[in-house]
Amino acid sequence: MRWATASTVRAFSTEIPPKKDFQRVAALAKLWEKYTFRHEILTSSEQPAVQITRSDRNYLDYGRISLHQGCPRLILQSPQGKIEQAKAFVQGYMRNAFVRGIGLQDEKKEFLAHCDSVFFEVLRAIREEDFSNLAEFTLGGHETLQFHRSAAHKLSKIQKEALNITQDDLLGDNGYIVKFPYLRHEMGPYIHSIEFTNVDAVGNTHLGDGEKPLDKIFCRYKVVLGGCYKFDSLLNEIRKGSQMWSQRIKTPKDYTFKWPRYTIVELDICQQAYSQMPIRLNDTRYLYDFHVFSF
Repeated sequence: MRWATASTVRAFSTEIPPKKDFQRVAALAKLWEKYTFRHEILTSSEQPAVQITRSDRNYLDYGRISLHQGCPRLILQSPQGKIEQAKAFVQGYMRNAFVRGIGLQDEKKEFLAHCDSVFFEVLRAIREEDFSNLAEFTLGGHETLQFHRSAAHKLSKIQKEALNITQDDLLGDNGYIVKFPYLRHEMGPYIHSIEFTNVDAVGNTHLGDGEKPLDKIFCRYKVVLGGCYKFDSLLNEIRKGSQMWSQRIKTPKDYTFKWPRYTIVELDICQQAYSQMPIRLNDTRYLYDFHVFSF
């Protein structure tokens, strides 16, 4: 399978992802656990949060992050209690079977690498207010991106600086936040939701081919990536043996923000579906929509 303009997607990120040890991942989880979501701070006029989304989701949806033994990345909303965990396991295996059915497992490595590149391009586009590259493979093109362009124009300088995430700042070992349960080597945990739709992000339909074309049906699925602004700077403070775990978190003197700053990007990807039983998808992928939270 390929993206609408695969060469453009590959060209976005030329950095080689660093190898990250488990100690680093564990430190990140501990930092997140100690982080307090304070409305009065996150919405302050000095360092306000960033929320660019058409959905009703917000940064509070990422309040429950956990680390599980054997999983080198953060897990979103791990269920509490044996019954809830059992339900989540069933749902997870069903989701994984569906993901395998649409072929994502077969190209896991390439797909995740491309999404990683799109993540960095989304952040660059917002910081620089230049969405020309994204328009090439976004369903609906510039019309879909007008919402994000308007939102980016309203951001302050410090809000844009919060989106200056590098490879070294990625969460976990590869930047992805996965969904419970974590199934090693499987693609299913990376996919947070799957649904079918006949409209793009702004509500427009797209006609198929043929003499009497019907509306195209798209299979839309979501992946989530994130980073912690200048994480190495925070990690150095931790390794110095600071008291940041036993009291309110204090960031280093050269840190731009008063508290650890996180950025989360939800990427909605889609492919045209030719049939539902059995499911057959077009090889070409598009960026359906994206949602950016920085807090």
